[in-house]
Amino acid sequence: MYQNISTMTADTAVQLIRNYYSETLRDPHGRYMSWRHCYRAFSENRNVADKHTIDYLSLHLAFYLASWGMYRGSTFLLQKDYKVHIPVVEVIQEKKYDPLHGISAKDLCKEENLDLLMEIAARIRGCYARELPSPGRTINNTSDTLETKILLGTLGCVPAFDGYYVESVKKNHISKGVFNKSSVRSIAEFYCDHLEAFENLRHELSKCGIEYPPMKLMDMCFWQDTKQKKD
Repeated sequence: MYQNISTMTADTAVQLIRNYYSETLRDPHGRYMSWRHCYRAFSENRNVADKHTIDYLSLHLAFYLASWGMYRGSTFLLQKDYKVHIPVVEVIQEKKYDPLHGISAKDLCKEENLDLLMEIAARIRGCYARELPSPGRTINNTSDTLETKILLGTLGCVPAFDGYYVESVKKNHISKGVFNKSSVRSIAEFYCDHLEAFENLRHELSKCGIEYPPMKLMDMCFWQDTKQKKD
C-alpha cells in the first residue's frame, strides 16, 4: 500500500466527479458516451460467447478505444481492423472473470480478486502479442493505459491508467500510479475510506440508465482533476 496520506478530500473528489459527469451531458453523441455504450454492451451480454455476439462486442470495444485515444499515432492498433479484439473479448467473456464485473471497492481489495485482475491483464497482453506484428514491430506491445482502458470499458473493474489519471493519483498521494496490485488496492481503499459519499453519488449518477461501477467514478475523479488544472 502507498504509505503517504491522501491530500484529496471526499468533497473535492465528489465535485470533480460531478464536473466530469456534467461534461457527458453537453453532447448526447460526444466521445464521453463511448465508455457508456461499451460498458452497457458488455454488461448486457455478460458470458455470451456465440460468434455474432463476440463480433458485436469487438466492434464496440474498438470504437470505444478509438474514442479514447488508443488508435492515435504509431499505436499498433492503428494498423489493425476491429477483429483483432476478438481473442481479447473471448477472454473477457469467460465466467471465471465474473467477480470483476462492476466490482465493489471492498471486493477489489481482496487478494484473490487482485490476482484475477492481474491474470486477465496478462492474458490481454498475450492475445495482442500473438497477433501478426504491425509494420516495423517485432511484437505488438500493450501498455498499462491500453490494458486498463479495455478493462474499464468492458468490466468496469479498474480506472484507466492514462497520463491524466497517473499524474493526479501521484500528486494527491493516493498511489504510485503504476498498474499493479498495490496501486489498485490503494485506489479501492480510497473509495472505501469515503464509502458513503461515493456510494450516494454513484447511485445518483446511475439513474441515467446504466449502473456506474465504483472504479469508473475513480477514473472520472482523477482524470478530471488533471484536466481542470490544464484547461
